[in-house]
Amino acid sequence: MTAVKAGRVNQGRVLQALHDLGPLSRAELARLTGVSRATIGSIVQPLLEGGLLVEGEPQRGATPGGKPARPLWFAPD
Repeated sequence: MTAVKAGRVNQGRVLQALHDLGPLSRAELARLTGVSRATIGSIVQPLLEGGLLVEGEPQRGATPGGKPARPLWFAPD
């Protein structure tokens, strides 16, 4: 599979997970799609910059420390 096709497949997985399950953090998207956290970042960043996705308010996780998760969801537009 070419890198471009793999990227589109992974992007589709991310968007489908959000559609099916609602707002999810990058870590949750990585776990659910089987895509690395770094790859999730490279998938969602252009979608955020393009206005398709937005970040929600930071959510504290069950474990202390680290940055709080910010759920991603479709922009209202």
